[in-house]
Amino acid sequence: MKTRISIFSILLIFFIVQDATSQEITYKGHVTYKHSKTTTAMGGGSDKGYNWNVDINQNYVVEGRFSVEYTGGISPVGVAMFQLTNIHENINFINTVSTGANEEKISQYCYDDLMRYTRTETPGDSRTYKLNVNSEKTDPEKASVSQGNLTIISPPSNNKKEPTDGKYTIMLIGNIKTNVATALYDERKFPCLEEENHTSSSNRNTVKMDFPIVIHIEEDFDGSDVLIGESVVTDLHSTDCSGCLGSVARMVHGDVTCAFDETTTVTWCLVKRTKKCEPVITYLKGDVKINGEPVEQWGRGIEEGDIIETGSHSRIEIRTGNDEAIRLGSKSQLSWFDHCKLRKPMTNKEAFLSAMTLTKGQMYAIVSRIVGKESTFEVKTRTCGVGVRGQLIPASNTYYASADPYFLQEESNPEKAELIEGYQYLSDTQTAYYIHFEDDVIKDISNLKGSVRITDPEGLRKVDIPEGATITQWENGTTMTEIVILTK
Repeated sequence: MKTRISIFSILLIFFIVQDATSQEITYKGHVTYKHSKTTTAMGGGSDKGYNWNVDINQNYVVEGRFSVEYTGGISPVGVAMFQLTNIHENINFINTVSTGANEEKISQYCYDDLMRYTRTETPGDSRTYKLNVNSEKTDPEKASVSQGNLTIISPPSNNKKEPTDGKYTIMLIGNIKTNVATALYDERKFPCLEEENHTSSSNRNTVKMDFPIVIHIEEDFDGSDVLIGESVVTDLHSTDCSGCLGSVARMVHGDVTCAFDETTTVTWCLVKRTKKCEPVITYLKGDVKINGEPVEQWGRGIEEGDIIETGSHSRIEIRTGNDEAIRLGSKSQLSWFDHCKLRKPMTNKEAFLSAMTLTKGQMYAIVSRIVGKESTFEVKTRTCGVGVRGQLIPASNTYYASADPYFLQEESNPEKAELIEGYQYLSDTQTAYYIHFEDDVIKDISNLKGSVRITDPEGLRKVDIPEGATITQWENGTTMTEIVILTK
């Protein structure tokens, strides 16, 4: 069996912030991929004096998600070197072969040693061939990728310290260690022979094999601070069986229905961070999952594109080092987008693309305000999603807010009261709001403290919510569905 090497090419974009050169810089996020190669062939009939049939099913799949962290720094000449310092992976590996084929002469004449005709045998000589292969990872809990680096070569331009264009490369290298079990059976019959007219052999074997993984990225660098995208690297489809049948190709005497498919798709989302802004879980209660995996302890970091879900009677709080926090109530779902990046004014389109996505449930947010500037801390609701961010078809969310100290006593939602507890004691440099989104519509949005603006994704409609106020509709009375929440 030949060792297969999977090479994944990814287009990536990064941005190096000027004031981060003196800090430890990390690029964190995830790369997800799926490489699938399948071959199927089936046929049978009579052709050129033979009865024959063949049935082939070969399946090779490597799919998974890498959550990665690169750590390093930037040199004065604009060359940035980062080493892979942390990786968490979830890989599904399948390598199976199921091949069966047989052929027999419909009829043949038998001769003696002097080449004199003796009789006719029906059927004549025949062969049966079977091959089965099954591969399993030897240690599913052990990471397959162990090495990696990120290099950005981008000399500063216009006498500025920050790079603006150039090239970058990203590497992830490793091996999937497997046990490969092979079962081979071969039987042949020669009815014209008076002796030894039947031979058969079978062999079972298990060997350890490494399937190398090489993820290589080389792309232009355009100065962006967020890498996010999707790429179809391989997309091959054919019904030509000339190279599909392998060891049984010579046993096929007629037409075969065959399909060969090979696809490789890659999605990615990586963001520059500094350690002081690292988002971590500071409170857990009940059933909480991140990317479908249960979370059982505080202190875990949250990464770009993570999907956070809570079950019934469950809570989670996530805080960053700059006094910002998110609390989710029960039966809620949030796709995390990193806001630990350079604060700058944004267009509505940019805000919508860079915002966290609340797909259902209840959420309370505390945001640090920047005087005179619009924050890049945005949350959106959306009825459809992009896979790389993990956005899902949403249910509704409601945000509640009020500066009235008796506001909590008037609400019939005890879960909301628990989520927004303590908002009255926030500083004047912080904004707080609450949202409840269910059944694809906004049930309630309230501004608890500070300045909150609601817009639609196109920026055609906007509403400023005064402190202590609650809204449920646009000014013309229409229902709110997709929105972007901006803070100042």
